[in-house]
Amino acid sequence: MKISFIIPYARRSFEKDSTRLLSVINTLIHIPETDIIVFDSSHKPTQNIPCADNIIYIHSPFTHKVYSPAIARNQAVNFSKSDYIFFIDVDLIVPDTLLNQLVSIANTLMSINIKAFEMYPCFYLARESPFNNQINLNKQTQIVCLDSFMKGNNDIIESIALVTSCLLINRKWFIQLKGFDETFIGHGGEDLELICRLTLHYQKGKLPIDFCHDKKTIHPANYEGFRRYLTQYTLEHLFKFNFFIHRWHPRPLTHKYHRQRKSNETLLQTKIQRLMNENNTSISPHQPASLNQFYQSWIKSLQHHYNWPLQAYPGLFHWQQDMIIKRYFWRKCRKLYVKPRLFFTDLIKKQLYKFSQKINRS
Repeated sequence: MKISFIIPYARRSFEKDSTRLLSVINTLIHIPETDIIVFDSSHKPTQNIPCADNIIYIHSPFTHKVYSPAIARNQAVNFSKSDYIFFIDVDLIVPDTLLNQLVSIANTLMSINIKAFEMYPCFYLARESPFNNQINLNKQTQIVCLDSFMKGNNDIIESIALVTSCLLINRKWFIQLKGFDETFIGHGGEDLELICRLTLHYQKGKLPIDFCHDKKTIHPANYEGFRRYLTQYTLEHLFKFNFFIHRWHPRPLTHKYHRQRKSNETLLQTKIQRLMNENNTSISPHQPASLNQFYQSWIKSLQHHYNWPLQAYPGLFHWQQDMIIKRYFWRKCRKLYVKPRLFFTDLIKKQLYKFSQKINRS
């Protein structure tokens, strides 16, 4: 059994050098039974890539107006001859313990069937987090990060993603599914669309009737739609410390790549709805009520099982009580640009809340 780590890369304006790429390569290079495929779409080739038998470096400058992770990943997979592929982002700090288990995990997946896959959660570091410059993700760092988030703090961890592109997939099955959908150009959507396709063939219970709906929240206990359903694939990994950490970096909305996010969200909804119609997917009309009733209690019981009692660790549900939440002006501007309807809805709710508080005091 062999695994290829797929690393799409394109040098970004905020990067002074290729440190992030090189740190990921140097972390992966010693993992047995694996190789590393770096697909570099930068204008100029990256220097100082380590010379090793298990590193395949491809320099292929991107010719489209806007960078597409879907195209880059698909082209990178073409250079793999491994049994399984694992997608790695250059901004990730990767967990040593998980990496050494991947071959064993791949063997387990193969024993189930070719369509079985694994997906791993990811924490996003806050801008001021002390771990942004850390190279290796050791157990102690993971404990600090998980403990901080689970307590409902946001000084180290800004947010969590339970549905991610940190995927371990059978290569032949990935190719049979035709990989990532290349109509997604720019930031967002292509990974979620692929995950939904993978899910249709490797289900954990019937899909809920609101599967096409996408409600992403800071706190996973409030997920709805496919994100809620897909939490079943990753949440237990979190408590087993099988998660990744994403370094902070700017996401300027003026950049053509990030400006595509809104149109990609619309495209994603269309794609998932079409996917459900084409596959005549079996949906339980009774499951949404069950999910609404038992989803949060399932999270609570899982926390309890892994010794993270909800009273002390409310982070999957809400911020810590009386915590001061930092409201950056640039974040408000970003929300107004990306999700104007939600921006004004939240603004009205806040004003109504202030008004009700004022009436109560009087």
